Amino acid sequence: AFYKDIKNLIFTQNISVDGFEYQGDLYTARITTPMNAQSASLKGVEVSARQDFRDIAPGFLGNFVLNANATYIKGKQTVIQADESTRHVDGLEGQPEFLANASLSYEDSVFGASIAYSYVGDYLKSINEDSQLFDIHSRHRSELSAQIRLKVLEGVTVIAEGQNLTKTDIEYFRKMPDGQLLAERAQKGRTLWLGVNARF
Repeated sequence: AFYKDIKNLIFTQNISVDGFEYQGDLYTARITTPMNAQSASLKGVEVSARQDFRDIAPGFLGNFVLNANATYIKGKQTVIQADESTRHVDGLEGQPEFLANASLSYEDSVFGASIAYSYVGDYLKSINEDSQLFDIHSRHRSELSAQIRLKVLEGVTVIAEGQNLTKTDIEYFRKMPDGQLLAERAQKGRTLWLGVNARF
């Protein structure tokens, strides 16, 4: 478990400016600027486990290794609003409340493979100067990745890897009184990679 007080925490604040002039025309501009929080702290706990099957299983099964970890973090901060009032905010920017990772791997003298799962919970992306209704949050998401390694010659290994195999999108939203309002969606897509590792 851990606890930390943070001084002068830098966060991102969205500011709306009316009458912003650009090329002779007036607009309502949205400006993103770094600010310092009045106070901030976080606390949490992390657990992890590793099981090498060589310790409990003979032969083929002994080549497997299982890894898993999970982290729970609770953060809070106090920020100054546009009207110079203070607001207490649950969460720190870019810091999910819950994180989890798990992987299963296999390795012998010729062949290796691994599959990994990662989960990132909801987190605060940016703070609005006027109202918490316009704060931007990132929606929880998970990814599945895999890798295969094959030794084809002495010192030469072919590696194939895939990331975000489930093609999970990235979404941002606002917390409104009657539910969540989608603010932005980005397609991250699937990444496939093939390479050769050679030692001479």
